[in-house]
Amino acid sequence: MSNKTVITKLLFNILYIAYLKKVINMKIVFICTGNTCRSPMAEGIFKALCQKNSVEADITSCGLFANDGDAVTQAAADVCKEINVDISQHKSRSIRHIDFSEVDYIVPMTSSHAAVLQAAGLGDKIFRFDEEIPDPYMQGTEVYRRCRDSLIKNLNALLDKIKADNTK
Repeated sequence: MSNKTVITKLLFNILYIAYLKKVINMKIVFICTGNTCRSPMAEGIFKALCQKNSVEADITSCGLFANDGDAVTQAAADVCKEINVDISQHKSRSIRHIDFSEVDYIVPMTSSHAAVLQAAGLGDKIFRFDEEIPDPYMQGTEVYRRCRDSLIKNLNALLDKIKADNTK
């Protein structure tokens, strides 16, 4: 093997490791109101999407008005289970537990959530979905399925953005 080939392979490996470190160090936080429906669904589904696409990131969720330790709603767990995503062990947590200085992407479910986050000076980290994700809380299973399906579509867009940002 020539010196040029060895150097080329070495440079490629160094760049690849740098790329992986950037992706691995990425932190994403999904935010809704109570952290018992939408954001835990987004967290679980996005973890599955990242695993399927070999993207490693620290993914979590919280609620603007969450009570720490509440269980995810049964309907949210059920509709996620339909797509082989298990969120049944999720416990809600308040936004006050998040250190936003370490977060790369903040993903609110609605424009109201985004407005609160922008008012807190976090606008540069916000990734907005193409649509509002309405709260399915206390509604039927079909409403939860529509919520899940909207999340899947929008989470794929987020994954595309992350991949694009990490190839620059």
